[in-house]
Amino acid sequence: MRLVYAGIFPRLCAYIVDGFVFYVITFLLGMLPIVNHFSMLAFSRLSIDLVWLHIWGYLFTLWYYVFFLRRYGATPGKMLFNMTVVMANGQPVTTRAVLLRYGIICLVSTSIVLSLYFFRAHAFLYYVFIALMMILGLWGLGSIYLLISRQDRRVVHDFIAGTVVIKRNGTMDDPELPKTWTTSSSSF
Repeated sequence: MRLVYAGIFPRLCAYIVDGFVFYVITFLLGMLPIVNHFSMLAFSRLSIDLVWLHIWGYLFTLWYYVFFLRRYGATPGKMLFNMTVVMANGQPVTTRAVLLRYGIICLVSTSIVLSLYFFRAHAFLYYVFIALMMILGLWGLGSIYLLISRQDRRVVHDFIAGTVVIKRNGTMDDPELPKTWTTSSSSF
């Protein structure tokens, strides 16, 4: 089975749309400050309540991706740009793969928040914070490099989870992937 991989521009657009959808949902739920982990830097004195709100925000983020990828094979942004996430062999994405795909990012982000809060009491956690920020930065740079340089457009979290982003109905042998969508033409 030959997969038809999603391009760079549609993936970038889908990421922007997903960010917008996610922030609208969290705003409507009254959780906008929760999901913005950089907002922690704006507070001169962090409270444990704010730390817990961030942790709940990351758990909500994880739920968001698990729900949409398991139910529809794609997030709203990916649906809009006719993309789906599947396993590297073309099979539907598994819950384990989704948890690996996004769970590691949420774990690193949560660790950054926790180290930022607790380094006031334990100075060595400042270095943990710096190291985690570097990991997140390298993750992002590595993903950009892979997205540009690889024909299959797989990035770091795709390799960890064993997934790939393809065009909707993006296999030559299986035009019904996933079955929850109807076929439609797209310029992407």
